[in-house]
Amino acid sequence: MHAAGLIALDAQNRVVNWRAQAATFGGGAYIYLRDPNDAEAAARTRDLFTGQVAQPGSGIARVLSREDIVTLGGDPQAFLALEAADGFGFAGGVTGDPIAPAATPGIHGFPPDRPVMNSSLILVGPGIRPGRIDGARMVDIAPTVAAWLGLNMKDAEGKPLVVFPPRQSSRPAAPR
Repeated sequence: MHAAGLIALDAQNRVVNWRAQAATFGGGAYIYLRDPNDAEAAARTRDLFTGQVAQPGSGIARVLSREDIVTLGGDPQAFLALEAADGFGFAGGVTGDPIAPAATPGIHGFPPDRPVMNSSLILVGPGIRPGRIDGARMVDIAPTVAAWLGLNMKDAEGKPLVVFPPRQSSRPAAPR
C-alpha cells in the first residue's frame, strides 16, 4: 500500500502517516482505513486489491467487504479482508511485496467458509459409534466433548454439536 500512496514512510522506512494499512495473518489480511469516512482512500484501496483478483499469479483469491467479514464472524472494524490464493500467504511489513508464495504448505488465517478449513475430530474408544459430524467448527469441539462428559461450557464461543449418541456398553454392570 506504500507504493499506492496509502502509507507514508520516512528515510528509514518507518511509517509516518497512513490512510490504509494491513494486518496480515498468513492466508488472510484485514485492511483498515485510518478514517472510515475517507471515500478517496476507500476507493483507492478497494481498486488496488479487487483489480488483482483477476490477475493470474497475483496471490489474491478474493476480496471480502465489511459485510462479508461480519457475516463470517470477522473483525467488524476492518474495511476489507483479503484471502490468499492457494499456495500464497500474506507477510507483514510496509515495503516489498505483501503477498508471496507460502513458505510452507499449511498456513493459517483463511476465511472459515473455505471447505478446506473445516475442522477435524477423530474419537476412538469404548462407547463411540462410527459416524460423521458435518458442519463442525473448531470452536464447537470443546463444548461437544464437554457435553459428552456432562460438563457445561456456558461461556464458550462454540456450542455442543448434536451428534450420534454414544454406543451403550455391552459389558455387564459391575457388582455393587
